[in-house]
Amino acid sequence: ETADKVFAYIRKDGDRRFLVVANLSNEEQDLIVEGNVKSVLIENTAAQEVFEKQILAPWDAFCVELTD
Repeated sequence: ETADKVFAYIRKDGDRRFLVVANLSNEEQDLIVEGNVKSVLIENTAAQEVFEKQILAPWDAFCVELTD
């Protein structure tokens, strides 16, 4: 579940799952993420820190591969 100002989706490619997230506002947003990060593909923030704190800073964006 995401806030109105958060764009997030999971993309599947065979057995691989990718999470794409972007905070489209200038305010912090809560984000509940289930799963673990296998690798970070691109980020303008520390994606692993977002997973630990469950908070997106203003304009945060990242794409990660999730583990099974």
